[in-house]
Amino acid sequence: MTQAAKSVAPAPPPAAQAAQTILGNASPETIVESAVAPASASAVPAPGGPVSAWKVDDVVRFLEDLQLGHVAKKFVEDAVDGAMLLNLSDEDLVSELGLSKLQAKKVKQRLPAA
Repeated sequence: MTQAAKSVAPAPPPAAQAAQTILGNASPETIVESAVAPASASAVPAPGGPVSAWKVDDVVRFLEDLQLGHVAKKFVEDAVDGAMLLNLSDEDLVSELGLSKLQAKKVKQRLPAA
């Protein structure tokens, strides 16, 4: 058999290759469902132990798990540990730590139950 006789499928474009690498065999429907599914408090893996015992590093990890790592610097500067976080109001999170109102709501809603 000659080279010309062999049927070779064209390689997918680089963007398609990257998507396949990232998404694996997941269907588009599965990807959309997981992207829009409501997140519950259990969806975010909390640091070990009760929130009141969290160290500043645990709070930072919690923020990173919530995709809020970009605000963590201020939490570190102000030494916000778990006990302090529990006592902060939404307004404190906004005015003192620079979160948006929605980010503050997300932090408070996703704190693990005691």
